[in-house]
Amino acid sequence: MRAIWILMCAAVAWAGEAAPTPVQAPAQQPDPIQAVVAEGAFLYRQRDLDALLLVALRHARAREFAADGKATVLSGAETEQIRQALIAALPAREALAAALAALPERVTPAARDAIALDI
Repeated sequence: MRAIWILMCAAVAWAGEAAPTPVQAPAQQPDPIQAVVAEGAFLYRQRDLDALLLVALRHARAREFAADGKATVLSGAETEQIRQALIAALPAREALAAALAALPERVTPAARDAIALDI
């Protein structure tokens, strides 16, 4: 009987102890590709800019656009300049799209594209 009493007291004492503190999960780091780089009617994220930058760099390196007809290698400063131009162009294209939407309905999509390229 005494053994049962000791076990019960030990169980009560054990249950009364402070529970071990749960391990806190490390704070989630924000995803860098989700960072907003430009804002207009839409939010433009780093992933959008990265994709457009790859396309722009491909165009910039194309032989037909190079002045000497040879493929070019862009410096880091030139790449950054392209990045900054794209950041400025993303929200600016919203106004251009709205302006082109105001064209008469009879203007074909190909003509709209040509007008946009001419602008």
